[in-house]
This record gives sequence, C-alpha cells and structure tokens, in this order.
Amino acid sequence: KKKKKKNIRFQAVKFPKIITVFTGGIKDVARKAKVALKSLQVYLKVLFSINKYRKEKFDLVYINGTESVFGWYIAKLLKIPFVWHIRGLLRKGDCFVSGQKKKLNDKNGKLIVISNAMLKSIPELLNVDKSQVVLVHNGIDWEDNNLISSQKRENGIHCVICGRIIRAKGHMEAVE
Repeated sequence: KKKKKKNIRFQAVKFPKIITVFTGGIKDVARKAKVALKSLQVYLKVLFSINKYRKEKFDLVYINGTESVFGWYIAKLLKIPFVWHIRGLLRKGDCFVSGQKKKLNDKNGKLIVISNAMLKSIPELLNVDKSQVVLVHNGIDWEDNNLISSQKRENGIHCVICGRIIRAKGHMEAVE
C-alpha cells in the first residue's frame, strides 16, 4: 500500500533458495550440480526481466541478503556497481551461488558486513579479498566514498534493491 502512495515501481520475482554447505564428502558433487542448476534458473529469470531494468537509469544495485545473486546478475548486465549486504555469520563450506569466488571478488562492487567478526571471517570463509569487504554497523554513511565512489548524488541515487521482502530487511527505510 505504501509503495502505491509513493509511486514506487517494484517487481516481485521468485527464485530458488541456493545455499548449501560443502562438506568434502561424496555428496558434494550433487550439491555443486544443484547450486549450478539453481544459479542458472536465477540467471534465466534475470534475462527474461532485464529489459525492464534497462529502461531506467540505475546507479547501483543494493543486494540485501547473502543468496540474492539475482542482483549481482542485474548489476553485471547493466554494467553498474553493486553493494552486497551480508548480515549472517557464515560457516566454512557455505556456498550460495555457482562461481561464488568470482562473484564476491568482483571489483565493480563491495560486500558490506555488519560486525567485526564478519569482517574477519568472510574473507577466509568465502575466499574474498579483504579489500572487497566494508564494515557498516548500522546504515550507510553517504559520505563514505569507499562504497560508491563514482556516483553523482545531487539528485539522489537510483537503486535496484534485491532481497527477500520481509519487514526486518528494512526495505521501507531504504526507500524513504
């Protein structure tokens, strides 16, 4: 209801849950195949909807959730930067997208974590270069040029927000 009042365009896209844990066992082959198949499903959904995003002049993709690879694909196809907000402490072997290391080390984006523990563990657990990870405890400081360095902000930032739609994610806060 609030979206209509504020004239906010949105699109709800269902995509499969991808996250799995590789244990080093024989079942990892099946797990890798499942992750690849589900990642392909998400990519195909992006391809079918990308023209809607191309019509807009987005500056950034904000990915709110560990496994929201949908947003990474949009950022790549639109050739715009992204910030990937990871809020959960992950475990060794966690995998939430095919080609995870490449995607998380993409120099066109940054990973945001919410605690010092995550800042320390994410690079090791997910094979991410430490320079890709930024600690933001609460909210985003728009003066922080480490997140979005090349954007002109006179008219605000036009952003694609990707993630599960639940109250706790704070989507309305981002919109406001």
